[in-house]
Amino acid sequence: MQFTKSLAKQRNPVNSATNNMGQHYSNVRVPIKNYNTTQVANRIDKQMSSLYVPLRLTYQEVEELIIKQRFDYLLKLLHLKTQVIENVYQERYNYQVNASGLGDFIRGSYFLMEFCDNNNINYNINILNHPISQFLEIYENQQPLIYNNVNKFELRNYNPDISEDDIISNIYDPLINHSFIWYLSKQPIFQKKLYVYTISFPSDKISEKHKEYMRRILTPSKSIALLVDNTLAELGLIKKQFTIIHLRYGDDFLIKNIEDINKSPLEMLESTFDSLDLTQTYLLISDNTAIKNILASKYPFIKTHFNDISHTGEGLHLETEKLQNTMIDFNLFSHAANVIAFSTYRHGTGFSKWSTETYSVPYSCRFLW
Repeated sequence: MQFTKSLAKQRNPVNSATNNMGQHYSNVRVPIKNYNTTQVANRIDKQMSSLYVPLRLTYQEVEELIIKQRFDYLLKLLHLKTQVIENVYQERYNYQVNASGLGDFIRGSYFLMEFCDNNNINYNINILNHPISQFLEIYENQQPLIYNNVNKFELRNYNPDISEDDIISNIYDPLINHSFIWYLSKQPIFQKKLYVYTISFPSDKISEKHKEYMRRILTPSKSIALLVDNTLAELGLIKKQFTIIHLRYGDDFLIKNIEDINKSPLEMLESTFDSLDLTQTYLLISDNTAIKNILASKYPFIKTHFNDISHTGEGLHLETEKLQNTMIDFNLFSHAANVIAFSTYRHGTGFSKWSTETYSVPYSCRFLW
């Protein structure tokens, strides 16, 4: 005997009925009126689409996706709340954090401009609140307005690379952008403007648009421009026809007035100076007067001056004459044919690096061991 299985009866779906409690219910889905055109619906759709997770991801990929979605959300909030992010240069922040040097600030300004352009946010660079503003044309007849609640972004994206021939460069790490977004999300906003202080490193390539913007900010006042021209004339230098040798020997001399000269860096400098092309013209700029005296006496063909200069940060009392001489040196870099720098710091020297970067002057920096 064979048994056959009969096909199941096709039943119509029950759209409504009465349950055991005598209550009427319905399975029919009724569309919400105008659902797709409401603002709430649009926000829900966007949020749900952003939560899409592809199948078969590794744990690390899932973690990276979650992090990306988190920072995408913070960026959206930033766009809603903020119209401008402004990098502010002043002597102190929150009454206790001292500013770094001018070169560091310019470096951080390039980082901010790059970040803002990549994320479609307006930016502004503000040097008015620092004493060097008196030597910049753009701030003439303007009074500073110190901001007491600006917080410093501490990360510098500092990944130094020193080659076999001691040339210093920095390897850019894009992960710093996540840290910067997190920092921005914690800062107070005033009338849709967010004030920051950052000295982080930008990527290697600085756009011409950003250079032009910084050149407008850093255009020297007429008095400084005249002093620069006078300095060039006194030294017998013609613009774009001389090489600057910049020696950043460190803050022990510039800030603490310690005049000890280590033998090893001096030997390295003398080795370089011994091989210089004597048909070229050289100008020596340094933060260390003692080592300038040593090198100027041994290599009389090198031009230099002995004006007192000052660090523009680190909480120092800034004397007007020393600060003026510092700004003269800063502007001399823009008139050189090229700049060869030496630094006892592994990150190099921002003072000459970011001046030459702004004015597109060929540049290299060697580490003084």
